[in-house]
Amino acid sequence: MGLWQKCMIAVACNKPLRRAGEALGRKTGLADQFVSAADINGHVARAGELRAQGIGLSSFYLGEYVTDIAQVRETAAQLGTLVPALDAAGGDVHISIDPSQLGYMQGQDILDQNVDMLADLIRAAACAAGEAGARGPFD
Repeated sequence: MGLWQKCMIAVACNKPLRRAGEALGRKTGLADQFVSAADINGHVARAGELRAQGIGLSSFYLGEYVTDIAQVRETAAQLGTLVPALDAAGGDVHISIDPSQLGYMQGQDILDQNVDMLADLIRAAACAAGEAGARGPFD
């Protein structure tokens, strides 16, 4: 791991430094280039705007090296809300996460439970799309 990545992870793991960095990103407009919205509803709306322009997106949920079980639970719950919201809005359900966001550092059982929950939601969205006549990349 390089020095830059180590520094960014240290900032992300330190709440006061993270808040300062997030505030700076908002002031400079840098975050606007990479962050679609502050919440799920805003993200789904932005995804719809981009889709209307013929642009697809991948939903990257930011955060690495999550050590707080409360944050893991919150992240899993938010992703569990995002997947069906993207599907209901007619968008592609493509999310990217870091394993530590879903419990890797707390134990295999927690990680498996959260990954299985998300996989079930994504599978349900894919099956519903298939029933509606949509074809996937492997059809």
